[in-house]
Amino acid sequence: MFSTTPSSYISFQPHQKGKQRGDPIDDTSGSLSFDSTGNLVITRPDPNNPVWSTNVSNPTLAKNSSAQLLDTGNLVLLDSNRAVVWQSFDHPTDTVLPYLRFGVDRKSSLNRFVTAWKSRDDPGPGEYSLKMDLKGSPQLFLYKGSDVFWRAGSWIGRGWSGTPDMTPNFIFNISYVENQDEVTLAPKDQCDSYNYCGPNRNCDPYNADTDQFDCRCLLGFEPKSTNDWYLRDRSDGCVRKRGRHVCRNGDGFVKVARAKVPNTWTARVNKSILALKECELECLRNCTCNGYASADISHGDDGGGCVTWFGDLIDSRVFSSGGQDLYIRVDAVELGRQSISAINSQYLKLQQSHRKKGVVAAIAASVTATLLLTFCLFYWLVVKKRTGKQVFDL
Repeated sequence: MFSTTPSSYISFQPHQKGKQRGDPIDDTSGSLSFDSTGNLVITRPDPNNPVWSTNVSNPTLAKNSSAQLLDTGNLVLLDSNRAVVWQSFDHPTDTVLPYLRFGVDRKSSLNRFVTAWKSRDDPGPGEYSLKMDLKGSPQLFLYKGSDVFWRAGSWIGRGWSGTPDMTPNFIFNISYVENQDEVTLAPKDQCDSYNYCGPNRNCDPYNADTDQFDCRCLLGFEPKSTNDWYLRDRSDGCVRKRGRHVCRNGDGFVKVARAKVPNTWTARVNKSILALKECELECLRNCTCNGYASADISHGDDGGGCVTWFGDLIDSRVFSSGGQDLYIRVDAVELGRQSISAINSQYLKLQQSHRKKGVVAAIAASVTATLLLTFCLFYWLVVKKRTGKQVFDL
């Protein structure tokens, strides 16, 4: 880590006892060494009063500990058996390096996250940090202080649900691991701002390009406050339409294509459900379930587990391409309207197809007639020329 400020920094910085990244040594008196317990320490100037320590409790360290900077950039502390007892990769600062495990160790509760610099010239911790959260389905969040600033969404097998541009091998390879031990691994438009439209709304930035409101209630929902809606105040979001019932009363689901699925803090994940139809039935059996989607679309939308949402649907949006199919629960009236709309859409497409066929046929007939007329004219001129030549010869 380099800085143009006069303060001193060292590139590996754990969040443990002692000196922290935001509290640098301001002169050249700091030194890195081993203490009597075999831990790495930084002292200034009193060796008995370290300002930072690896702070590992291990009886084998005191005998013959050593430190090594690996080719990967990982600084490791080794005990007498050459086993790693501490490593800088467990405590990233502002950069995710290859082979660094970013995310949560479920056994030790260690959360490896990165924090931006305070400024361009000051590598002290700034207010933005990128962290993994394990509530519901594991998600990636960008925080501004303690507030969620942006949500990358859940891992759906071939990328994060909120970053459709992040295709496999995007910039660099990512190996996503989620098991009983661990879960390891910037905004482009207004819809990337966390919960931009409020609950139960879908953010569509492409509406803004046509001067329409970029926030729309999900199907089956209506603005919580009509006055705020007309003023384009999006904060209150939407609620279920009054008097509508979505509990075993002819209700069903409508598809939102190319979606960034909602925040999974209030969702349940069932990896044992493979077929999407089973996922639909799982949601339909529970009257508080408001939607569902496939948990992993790396092999297509069907066959990768089931995510079901309960309560408000937060931070959903659509993309021009990418994303995944999200199924929203609607009442029987809304479901009927969508069915009629789908039939009308198919009818219009059929009419347009017939019109196109009629236009093509008319053009083909016109071209054929023109070619035939041209051929007849050419034939007549040839015959006339030959007849005229014969008369002249006589």
